[in-house]
Amino acid sequence: MPMAATALPIDAQGYIMLADGERASGFRLDAATGARLRSVTEPLRAPPAQLPASRTSKIIYAVNLPSGNFPHIDRRIREMAAKAENGAKLTILGCDCAAFLDATFAGGSVAIFNAHGESERLSLRWMRTESENGGHWTLFYRINRKASFSEPAWRNARRHYAVPATPVADQEPNYLNDVTVNGTQFGGIDIVHRPLGVTQYREALSTVKISALHQDGAAAGAFLDAATHGDGEIIARYGNGRMLRYAQIEQCASAA
Repeated sequence: MPMAATALPIDAQGYIMLADGERASGFRLDAATGARLRSVTEPLRAPPAQLPASRTSKIIYAVNLPSGNFPHIDRRIREMAAKAENGAKLTILGCDCAAFLDATFAGGSVAIFNAHGESERLSLRWMRTESENGGHWTLFYRINRKASFSEPAWRNARRHYAVPATPVADQEPNYLNDVTVNGTQFGGIDIVHRPLGVTQYREALSTVKISALHQDGAAAGAFLDAATHGDGEIIARYGNGRMLRYAQIEQCASAA
């Protein structure tokens, strides 16, 4: 998408205006594909006043895991982790949070959204354990930041990562099923490691180094403005940070 853009005013009747004072005419576009929605041009009205919320369906997550100076793991936590080695669900209760935090590495956090636009921060941590099958890493996410003594606080992502951790960018996403954080439901979320992957190289500070952590959801957003770019494509900008491919101005479409 060209960087240069020209802001487009909206007249009192809600139509997009060009610099010469004429109403813009062109083709409406499919926001996802850029394909024309109709085969004929039409006067272009202002883009939608609001974009609806969109739920988080995937998190892009790339990290380098430390290769030494692993923390001591409390016996109780170690025994629970061993049971989850083959993909079983593992839940850390509030009473075990202190020992769990001592035994794991902080893996960052990211705001996630459900279809209603409700948002919570999803906190991530990594645990490195040894077993008869060798060492591996397990990813955990927090489900309740105010968990009481007997309430669930953290849960594991079901698939673990083998050690030594060669890059796993081509692995299938690590799927989190029916995610609920602090009582808010978010549904299933894929943890996607492409394109940078998960690696394990020596880190001087023995910490998890995050190279990518972002997601695809957003709250609802109000329309801010629209601008035409060098190719005549009209892009609408919204208060939630999203950009909407809206239309192609007729003259530019004909020239193309």
